[in-house]
Amino acid sequence: MKVYSVIISTFLLVAGTLAGFSADSGVIQVNDKNFDDIVVNSDKWSLVDYYADWCRHCQSLHPIYDQLGALFKDEDTVQILRINGDKDGRKTTRKYEVDGFPMVQMYHGKDEPITFEGSRDLQSLSNFVQSVANVRLPVSQGSEDYVSDVVQLNDLNFQEKVFSNTKPTIVAFTASWCGHCVKLSPTWEKLANRVYANDLETSLQIGEVKTTEEPSEKLMEQFGVKGFPTILFFDPLGPPSKEDGLRRPVQYSGDRSLESLIEFINENAGLHRTTTGQLSSNGGTVQKLNTLINEKLHQSEEASLSSAISLLKDIDELVKVSSSSFASQYISKADDLSMVPYYKKLVNKIINGEDEFFKKEHARLTKIVTTNSRNLQEKTVDSMQKRINILKSFIDN
Repeated sequence: MKVYSVIISTFLLVAGTLAGFSADSGVIQVNDKNFDDIVVNSDKWSLVDYYADWCRHCQSLHPIYDQLGALFKDEDTVQILRINGDKDGRKTTRKYEVDGFPMVQMYHGKDEPITFEGSRDLQSLSNFVQSVANVRLPVSQGSEDYVSDVVQLNDLNFQEKVFSNTKPTIVAFTASWCGHCVKLSPTWEKLANRVYANDLETSLQIGEVKTTEEPSEKLMEQFGVKGFPTILFFDPLGPPSKEDGLRRPVQYSGDRSLESLIEFINENAGLHRTTTGQLSSNGGTVQKLNTLINEKLHQSEEASLSSAISLLKDIDELVKVSSSSFASQYISKADDLSMVPYYKKLVNKIINGEDEFFKKEHARLTKIVTTNSRNLQEKTVDSMQKRINILKSFIDN
């Protein structure tokens, strides 16, 4: 019996290797030759991990991705796959314009793939698959306690948390006996935990100095805090004072409504949030590029090809300028330079004669965001909304 067991086990191992399938993890290995057959021509939702052997982040993701495959291996409508983008998956990597590793994308037939934008942990990946593919795994037992994203600041940690931070920080100085501070508290929590939740990792920090509970005398003296609540905005990249060259915080002087505070933060941090936490119509865009698109592409059809080629050169030039000393003449803090590759991708669509793509893709993404946003991760919704906003600049006449 042991001999038969060894033979059967060996057969299964070889068969699994030939099919590119790991029986333990449920992850399917694909390549350039079989990608279309297994992914594009499948009616399944297909999550694909593009990786390279030399990539450290890919190596860290590998065991997590195996766990993800095991979670969904019994789901008939979902398949979890990976492709070596630096070896037998190079053509596919170029085809879908994968510009870095690891890159995780969800495919469904011939629809434009949806790029995973969240943290590369098991829970985030699982939530992404469940929301996009509209499947549900059994809910794990227990629930986490509420944790506020408002950073608590004082004399001891202000230097580290604010002055040494590359992100701008908006800080409320409060006191326990202050009635206005009590009224501000739920609004402040909403700013951190809802409106700007997707920006806290890279673009903003929301803090509070509880002056009656934490050591704060030095801070109050340094910034002249004499009343409560006092709200200050600290920008590490803000313009220095003409008098002494120091960067000083901007004091907020408006009413303490959610709408007014969002307007203030958006303007000073270069963000684009609405009261619901969604991106406004400018989110993800680069205004200089939108202006160039309007000038060069919204002309006669005869001029569209040459104009698109010219625009592609302008985009490359803008990227060079963005890292120069006079970048502020062309780029503002409200511009999202991370979306420049998407602008280039769309211009290439015009050059390749794919004019029908724009309205079709705009309608597809708009439908997903409008009808299914509650089931999607917020970062995924942000990514889609940014693309919708950019597509609109190409469509509008």
